[in-house]
Amino acid sequence: MSYLFLQGPASMFFCELAAALRDRGHRVRRINFNGGDRAFWRLPGATDYLGEQQNFLSFIIRQFSECAITDLVLLGDCRPLHKQALEAARFFGIKTHIFEEGYIRPNWITLEQSGVNGFSALPRDIGAFMLAAGQLPAAPIPAEIHANLPRRAIDDVIYSVSTWLMAWRYANYKRHWPYGQITEYFNGGRRLIARMIKGRSYARVIAKLIESRRKYYVFPMQVDVDSQIIFHSQFKGQAAVIKLILRSFARTAPKDSLLAITEHPLETGPINWKKLVAEQAAAFGVMSRVIFLPGGSPAELLAGSRGIVVVNSTTGHQGLELGIPVIALSPAVFNLEGITFQAGLDRFWSEARPASADLVDAYRKVVIHRTQLNGGYFSKEGRAFAVANAVPQMEAASCRDDILAEGADMVFTPGCLPGRERDAETGVSDRRMTLVRQEKFTW
Repeated sequence: MSYLFLQGPASMFFCELAAALRDRGHRVRRINFNGGDRAFWRLPGATDYLGEQQNFLSFIIRQFSECAITDLVLLGDCRPLHKQALEAARFFGIKTHIFEEGYIRPNWITLEQSGVNGFSALPRDIGAFMLAAGQLPAAPIPAEIHANLPRRAIDDVIYSVSTWLMAWRYANYKRHWPYGQITEYFNGGRRLIARMIKGRSYARVIAKLIESRRKYYVFPMQVDVDSQIIFHSQFKGQAAVIKLILRSFARTAPKDSLLAITEHPLETGPINWKKLVAEQAAAFGVMSRVIFLPGGSPAELLAGSRGIVVVNSTTGHQGLELGIPVIALSPAVFNLEGITFQAGLDRFWSEARPASADLVDAYRKVVIHRTQLNGGYFSKEGRAFAVANAVPQMEAASCRDDILAEGADMVFTPGCLPGRERDAETGVSDRRMTLVRQEKFTW
């Protein structure tokens, strides 16, 4: 096989994965888009793309032909250059291996062959999950992968500095993030310092909230420019989500209940979310009932809540596993009848009930077997597990016509994509998937 790597995480993961594939007799190549890509690739066979974004499609088609590429490897399927590469790969019958952060966290990363998140080949019908789960062994118990945040921060700085130092060579490169590294680091550093100074007081607020035994709900924010928000939801950003949730909370939630809004720990954008939340809460007359917490959503906060509202955050998975009612405001992979609340946000506050444990277990089993690999991107130990688990999966997918391992002639294809129905209250699109029998996967 001949594997072509595009952009991966800001770590040595793709380089180590390519080295493992090469050691097993496969050919590996790489396209660098900037100096950061170049800094994290230590193998031969790299080509720099120096052209403009609109010319990349013809460039990669030539790479496919000249290098006899059989497989394409990348992180995420929504970056502009990746979207072009995937379009070409599917047209020419080249297998794709798309990595992403884990659908289930911690300890897992995602690897799918057709698409991730909103483009995942996972079914959109819980009956299909129940059917598939009955044919699968129990989900494996993962090795614990410890987060190495200092290493992740150092690698990110190396990537950014390398990109800046070599900007003269990659003059046409356009970052898929809407703002620059200086803005990102300034805002991220400001938030980090604030959490370091006030961390104990935030912990006391959470502890006091849990001990009070008051009814409360949690909305865990995602990064404002997360591709999950931009490409896989009907919202333009988190401000619109906050307004929708606060309006519904003020209108229909029990009057004695509270709402905890937690800022994503990796948020680095310029918006002051604490101020925005306060302004919106005051506008809807619920300022005394809304609590803003930076630094994420600890498990104890989720476990003590009466319900969790997400757009498509993987925190929804945590809520389901904790037995907490969850509503998703977009077509998340876990937004399924019988698992998440389906009757609209206004009714969620009073009517939501925990999902059936059997349904959640079936969903989790299928997701792990079909899409998850034990490992991580940002620690040496995590990468070692991820590489060891990814290589056999990629080799198996490369050697078969049907890209889904289990189920033989049973594959999932999307249905009802044109003219999706939208819920009048939440605006959620009804993006269902249909289980069909055929010989090959079709998108």
